[in-house]
Amino acid sequence: MTDTVSRHNSEFADRGQGKGSTVTISCRICQATYAPSQEHHYLLQAPPMALESAFMSMCHFCFRCRRPACPQCWDNVHGVCGECCLEAQLPFRAQTAPLRGVLFATTRQAQLHRKHALPVRLICIRPGRFQRMASIDTAETMPIQTAIARNVLPPSTIQQQFEPQSGTGSHANQDIEHIPTRPPQSRQAMPTNTHLADQPARQYRTAQQPERSNTSRSIDEIATRPPRSRRTVALNDSIQQPDREPTRHPDKSTGKRIEQIITGFFFTLLFILLLTVVIALLSTEVNSHVQQLLHIDIRAEISYLWQLIKQIHT
Repeated sequence: MTDTVSRHNSEFADRGQGKGSTVTISCRICQATYAPSQEHHYLLQAPPMALESAFMSMCHFCFRCRRPACPQCWDNVHGVCGECCLEAQLPFRAQTAPLRGVLFATTRQAQLHRKHALPVRLICIRPGRFQRMASIDTAETMPIQTAIARNVLPPSTIQQQFEPQSGTGSHANQDIEHIPTRPPQSRQAMPTNTHLADQPARQYRTAQQPERSNTSRSIDEIATRPPRSRRTVALNDSIQQPDREPTRHPDKSTGKRIEQIITGFFFTLLFILLLTVVIALLSTEVNSHVQQLLHIDIRAEISYLWQLIKQIHT
């Protein structure tokens, strides 16, 4: 349990003694054997450390036994190797039933199909004891269902009519393009139906002709009438406009007047302040009177402000 990974790595590499034997490496947990792929044939001449590093890159580390597990013996559902899964009496790569009294059972999706962005460096040439049927890299494909097996088109009534004439099994091999889409009776009934369909249309046209003549006459009469209504509407609008204007303008005029009064008051106040500052700078008596009334020495404040401006510029 407390063995380090470096100690186990020395036991993974398994090279043949003969010159013609292939270079392989086996997993200690499930005894699955791996060999370099054709895209990575350089691993055949590489040192054993390169083969071990390639094998470790595709393994998972089991936290229980502290050993690297290859893809053949790794359980993605429980997150442990296959040997630890058997020791803990857990189903290999299968979800266990939730405990009693648990409101929210833990759900973990098992990654059964591996998706490689790059070509695999090692290929399993002998499966381990946990997966003898097929390797993990084999993809499971669904059988292809043809259109005949699916029975896309339901049996039509036309086929039922022709079943006694033709032999058994002829309709199964018959193509869709050769199936008649219309019975021969409909073609004979076409002229009679069209003739009957034209009769209400003719009756409708004859009924609409007097209505059109009446509408044309009424339009001519309306065009000869003098446009008195237009003049009266124009006069009424001109008369009603002065009545509506005084109702809307007083609200706007009062708002404008209040705005003008406030702006005028602030402008006069600003003008008075500027005038007092200028007069206080010119005469000491005015400065003393302002200091007695407002407790503000205008000359001292302006001189202090001037010194600050000089310090900033220097």
